[in-house]
Amino acid sequence: MMRKNWMVRGGKLRRHRPRKDAKGNLTVLALKKDVWQVFSRYIRRRDCLRQGGFAVGRCCTCGRIYPFEKLQAGHFVDGRNNSILFDERGVHAQCHGCNMFKGGAKLEYHDYMMRNYGANVIEELRRKSHIAVPFTVPRLNFQLLLWLNALATLDPGDVLVAKYRKKGIIL
Repeated sequence: MMRKNWMVRGGKLRRHRPRKDAKGNLTVLALKKDVWQVFSRYIRRRDCLRQGGFAVGRCCTCGRIYPFEKLQAGHFVDGRNNSILFDERGVHAQCHGCNMFKGGAKLEYHDYMMRNYGANVIEELRRKSHIAVPFTVPRLNFQLLLWLNALATLDPGDVLVAKYRKKGIIL
């Protein structure tokens, strides 16, 4: 017999967290996931366009070129406490190998940050990363609109932009 809020996913028993509360509103966890999905696409598209391409981009740490879909949005600072989770200065396109297998390739990422932002921004991001910021539904709704509009500016035909436009969230 399965307990309430638990389900089998991928052959393992996992806790199911509902996307909506009792009133039908999205939970903070669900909204945070939605914002991250949009923010990640924005970061990867931004970095592809900076490299002069639209469908391909360069990993900020190893320098190899990958298709847009193979890139990830990698954070410069770990353990962010939500304060710099969506700070675009500390998130850049990384390949799966650098972001996951090399733990973010921190040494190469630091060199990239020094070249592009300087020591002041690095120190500011590190300082801010220790500040715990609780997310609320209004704050996450604002972040969602902010990054959706930024993504729509870079790529009006993006699938996420189309999805939220269809829902009437952005124009």
